[in-house]
Amino acid sequence: MSSLPARDTKEPRAGRARVPAQYRQAEELERALGDPLDPHADFSFAPAVALDEDEAYPVNACALLDAWGLADFYVPAATGGRLNSYEEFISLLRTVARRNLTVVVAHAKTYLGSAAVWACGSRRQRERLAEIVRGGGQVALAYHEKTHGSDFLSTEMRARKVEGGYLLDGEKWLVNNATRGAALTVFARTSEQGGPRGFSLFLVEKSRLDPDSYEHLPRIKTLGVRGADFSGIRFKESFVTDDALVGAEGAALEQTLKAFQLTRTVIAGLSLGAADTALRVTLDFARTRRLYDRSVADLPHARRRIVDSFV
Repeated sequence: MSSLPARDTKEPRAGRARVPAQYRQAEELERALGDPLDPHADFSFAPAVALDEDEAYPVNACALLDAWGLADFYVPAATGGRLNSYEEFISLLRTVARRNLTVVVAHAKTYLGSAAVWACGSRRQRERLAEIVRGGGQVALAYHEKTHGSDFLSTEMRARKVEGGYLLDGEKWLVNNATRGAALTVFARTSEQGGPRGFSLFLVEKSRLDPDSYEHLPRIKTLGVRGADFSGIRFKESFVTDDALVGAEGAALEQTLKAFQLTRTVIAGLSLGAADTALRVTLDFARTRRLYDRSVADLPHARRRIVDSFV
């Protein structure tokens, strides 16, 4: 596995002054990842296709992002990270998504799993989570269940209050990085009656659980991003201390809606990166494919379609 050069923290060199400040880190990342057409580079298109065909997790590519320091941008600056601008952040994710959508889905999930804690957690929780993330640990978002999908108010997994903490019991399924994650933000029922105030969020560190009190569920095969770790986790009366509760008991729905305002915006960067590559592949084909004694790009209807797509 190759290594990446460190981030350039100096002032922009001559000739780069016109690059807006919020895009300079994306420019540095693009340069550090190398030529996407080099089949021998870990972050080029060739290994991305091979890994997807083998349904293999992109270990090397994720390690390169760790070495470059992308995880620092998953942590707000107020908590010791480098997340200052969402425009800058989205541009970084878009850069990765252009090359390998599986990698950005696997790696950036840590931010999605952390957002509720950044928005609603205690200072101690934020500081602890920053240590995990900046230390290379992944964070998963454990919301979905087999029976209910995204219908959060039907969540069956329970967190029962006991002395000193809670007992988590139930399954979370189709969770990105459920198996590989060091920590999870878990959405659980804390009131038998349910309702808008019947659920709570918990920041769960696997290292603090009794190893016999939880197990990972098998990885799920997907049609796309086939190397990602979409799996699940089953809690069996897993004890977590009171400090695992994020904010107030019963506030999970409100906390989730707050966090989703951030994460659903960030996810657009992944889609834009994939679209960038799709457009470039299409344009390359249109320029080289000849039809009626000229390139496809020279045909008025095709050219208009391409231009409209870019716009």
